[in-house]
Amino acid sequence: MFSFEVLPKRVAYPVAIESMSYSASATTALTANEGMSESANVPSPSSVLAEALTLRPLVSEGSLVNEAISEAPSVAVGNQSWQINVLIVYDTSTLQTNGVVSPSGIQTVANGSTETIAATTRQYSLFNYALVDGQQVLSNAVNFELINTAHNFTVPAQASGTVHQAVFFFRACWEIAVSGSTADGTYEVLAGQTYTATQNLGSAPICYYDVQNHSHYSTYQWYLDGNAVGYGQSSYTVPAQTAGTSHTLSCQWTCSGV
Repeated sequence: MFSFEVLPKRVAYPVAIESMSYSASATTALTANEGMSESANVPSPSSVLAEALTLRPLVSEGSLVNEAISEAPSVAVGNQSWQINVLIVYDTSTLQTNGVVSPSGIQTVANGSTETIAATTRQYSLFNYALVDGQQVLSNAVNFELINTAHNFTVPAQASGTVHQAVFFFRACWEIAVSGSTADGTYEVLAGQTYTATQNLGSAPICYYDVQNHSHYSTYQWYLDGNAVGYGQSSYTVPAQTAGTSHTLSCQWTCSGV
């Protein structure tokens, strides 16, 4: 069983959560000092308490899917500041060192000031969504994304002496480095999802002229991890790969078979 740990540790939530509905709804702006309740259509492993920030157990179809609940240490908040506790949550216990949230941990913010938090997709971890005091504030409903893509949210100034909680969720991915396409780059692709690339090689060069002086043009050849795939295809779809693995995809001209 997976367990939640208290900041500044990162925590993992069980894969069973993926079966619950946490599709992106419209992002809701927070207003200063607004009382916020937990969104009914977004699963959250957090229950925000002003004095003791505690992660409650999640129950899926009547079964407890995590245990070992722990409480955050007591937090002293001065009269000239408010605080926010920033948690990072992953859907796997094996890839929880990659996605980045900055800053993380307990942040003390001066009265009247806001706090901007950035969640960044990194190798094998794609940022999914974020909650502040149980309310969804960021959503990233994509199947793949360029590595190092950052998603920012600014928490408005809160009442003096109050404590709040932000939870940033990441999902497990596999990685593909693409070249010769319309969108070259290194992408993090959600586990279980495919990735499609389209060539961007321009006009086909002539390979040779035959004895009748007819020109023979080259054609497309895709290579997945160095292996020839997708001969003559302008686009190629990489099947879903294992989470936590890295791959390469390239498109080149070939004179073979023309």
